[in-house]
Amino acid sequence: MLELMGHREGAVRTELVIGFSSAEQLPPPMFYLDEARALGTMSLPSECFGAFLQVAQLNSAHFRISSNGELNALASDPAMFQQIREQFLTGAQAQLEA
Repeated sequence: MLELMGHREGAVRTELVIGFSSAEQLPPPMFYLDEARALGTMSLPSECFGAFLQVAQLNSAHFRISSNGELNALASDPAMFQQIREQFLTGAQAQLEA
């Protein structure tokens, strides 16, 4: 498991928790908000652990959490979040058309 903590925004601290598993079925990403933290979660295949650990250790690492969890992400450069969002929207549109 990787736990990344962001800067405090007012009274709320941002966190992203990424779990890794060899299970075939993984839980969906989630978002949780209370008076002390905004928490995003992601579950990924265990084969991804090494790559995500490398990115998390970079000084330039950034993470994003979204209100429904679907756009939770970790990246080495914040500009990558736009690419991730576009890929997500393209995939969502393809599912609607199918």
